[in-house]
Amino acid sequence: MSVSYRSVSYAGIVTIVVMTVITILGELVPALMKFFTYVAYHHWVTKNILSVVIFLVVLALTSKAPSTEGRESSKGLLWTSVTAVVCSLALLAFFVIDFLKG
Repeated sequence: MSVSYRSVSYAGIVTIVVMTVITILGELVPALMKFFTYVAYHHWVTKNILSVVIFLVVLALTSKAPSTEGRESSKGLLWTSVTAVVCSLALLAFFVIDFLKG
């Protein structure tokens, strides 16, 4: 199976965003964290399994997209990087605010 850079970028972006949202929701909704712990004995393990599944599903769904080379692959890498930075800042802001609230 041939996989395009675009498919990998889409899968990475979706995975990063979903895991950021799940991490924040897990902190706000204790039942969700408890569920993650129940599934694989630790919430980190469950979230990691979930991230791999999300990545592979999105990759499979988008693998039919036409392969693009050159500039398009650079654009995909740029958007994946921007998404990672923005989501990292969102997590940092969330945890700093949560810490300051006490």
